[in-house]
Amino acid sequence: MVLSCFMGLRRRPCAAPRRTHFICGVSCSPDATRVTQITLDPVGYSGQLTPLISRLTQLTTLDLSDNYFFGPIPSSISSLQLNSLSSLRRLNLSYNKLTGFLPKLPSNLLEFALRGNSLSGYVSKSTFDGLTQLEVVELSANSFSGTLGAWFLPSLQQVDLANNSFISVEISKPAGGNSDLVAVNLGFNEIEGNVHGLNLNM
Repeated sequence: MVLSCFMGLRRRPCAAPRRTHFICGVSCSPDATRVTQITLDPVGYSGQLTPLISRLTQLTTLDLSDNYFFGPIPSSISSLQLNSLSSLRRLNLSYNKLTGFLPKLPSNLLEFALRGNSLSGYVSKSTFDGLTQLEVVELSANSFSGTLGAWFLPSLQQVDLANNSFISVEISKPAGGNSDLVAVNLGFNEIEGNVHGLNLNM
């Protein structure tokens, strides 16, 4: 199924006739000049994610969950590239058929969820560098593996890494000793022994 009301960036969906909301879940800014949200219903949308998504510089929410998108997450979603998604706050690509590795993420994210895909490889500490506002991380039910070294984000509240193949995870305390972290799920991995540094009573 394709998006009949949003066939691509070249057609400028916010242009005349001026509209700010579309049936398929695309929302535009009040002046109808920029796409600000894409929230698709779970009705079987499919295809690969286009690298041109990074041109939506005012996008705050991208929710394509519970559909049939496949292939890799475009590296252009990274906050390190020109015309990046610098305004993106919520990214939910859960329960699709995405493959490949986890790219560098936009620096202003509050929440990101990639549950129930076929993503693989290592999740390095550098993946989270610069994500100082991130509150929710949902990576369960993928094929991530290896060791996730010491990392901590002062704003982090929930972490779900269950149903992967991690062998070691270390979550360190912030320098001041205070944390908003309230929930961590590491079930159904290959972790042996204790999770270093994890203490929810900080």
